[in-house]
Amino acid sequence: MGNPQKDNFHNLIFVLTREHFSDCIQIVKRSLLPGLITVTVGFFVLEFVLQRRVVPHVFPTGGLHVIPGSWRIRIPTRLVALLFACNLVPFIATLSPGR
Repeated sequence: MGNPQKDNFHNLIFVLTREHFSDCIQIVKRSLLPGLITVTVGFFVLEFVLQRRVVPHVFPTGGLHVIPGSWRIRIPTRLVALLFACNLVPFIATLSPGR
């Protein structure tokens, strides 16, 4: 014995989801791919700005790597991330079927 309005709402959502499951999957795909591209571009822009503008003012003599708890990202790791951002993200976007 639950709330009839709440039960009707849950039944409506279940029926809509079951009937339009492929549409729901397309909506999720179309939402995730631009978000992934935006996050990737935002990461590299933020890293560039931090390296060029902020770090020289906060650490004028250098020495960021000697701070306890700071991470040092190696050049090969950055190159792999750049390869992923420039090649794999757009490739994955082209694989998603459109309507």
